[in-house]
Amino acid sequence: MKTFLVRLFSTLRTQKTAFPLGIIFGLTGGITLVLLNSSNDAIVIALVAGAVLSVIIERVFDFSQTIVQEYKSTHPLRKILGTLASDDAFIYVSPFYRDVGRPEESKLYRYEKDRVDLPLIRGTQYVYGRGDALALSYVLACIDKNTPKSHLLLVEDDWQALEKWGKSAVCIGAHNAKTREILAKFSDIFYKFCLNYKAICRADMLTSQVENQGRVYVPAIYPRKTGDSSVTDYGIILKLKDEFHSNNSSILVIAGIGDWGTAGAAYFLSTRFKELPYDKDVFGVIVEVPSGYQSARLIDFDSASDFVFLGEGG
Repeated sequence: MKTFLVRLFSTLRTQKTAFPLGIIFGLTGGITLVLLNSSNDAIVIALVAGAVLSVIIERVFDFSQTIVQEYKSTHPLRKILGTLASDDAFIYVSPFYRDVGRPEESKLYRYEKDRVDLPLIRGTQYVYGRGDALALSYVLACIDKNTPKSHLLLVEDDWQALEKWGKSAVCIGAHNAKTREILAKFSDIFYKFCLNYKAICRADMLTSQVENQGRVYVPAIYPRKTGDSSVTDYGIILKLKDEFHSNNSSILVIAGIGDWGTAGAAYFLSTRFKELPYDKDVFGVIVEVPSGYQSARLIDFDSASDFVFLGEGG
């Protein structure tokens, strides 16, 4: 709120009053009043009153527009989106390929909750994961309501984006080719996936590894199951700057170990963004999803991680 007020007053100090337009509206309003009241004594009063009233209305309208624009620019979600809220935005999603010409080797079933023998269908050649699809809906909503309508918002498959940099973008999913490129080659990423995408480690995990009798262990967070309950999933939300292009475009990575990790991260971004470090230019957080994606909550890596076996020492 403090940032919003400072920017608002700064804008008002530099704003010029647009009297010409107000006078035009004022004369129009005054003439209208004259036509409604034919008294000669009221003509001058009506003209002046119409001009003054129209200028006041115009200034109130301009002031309200200024308040709206300044509020939007300092809104936590808009600050998290960074250049995604001001430039054309791209969302990259990863499709999974099926060879529909070999249905026995690429089986696809239509899910029906109460049936044991699920129907086998031919289906489509490319399939999106459930978590990715849910995440896409929340990310689209986040950007759409914080972006000028004149700007483009495009959804593309990840393989189309491998050579595209300098774009404001969101990468959805851990198996997304663009996500893998960023986590492998950017220097400031906070967290990455390890153990073949079955766990989340710190980006600098090599500095925190320990060795015991030739076996290397690193602290990591991985899906857990307690008793007969559902598996607790995990996801990451990363806000990064494009390190391959000088315009510092904002890049968001929304990805999980499983479906609920990805969907939960996007849901948290959309609904609980005030809990994120929105004043920072870059950040990385982990969300825990204990019971469906709408249960997503922030967790601390150090308190939630355990040491896992990484491999044999060298």
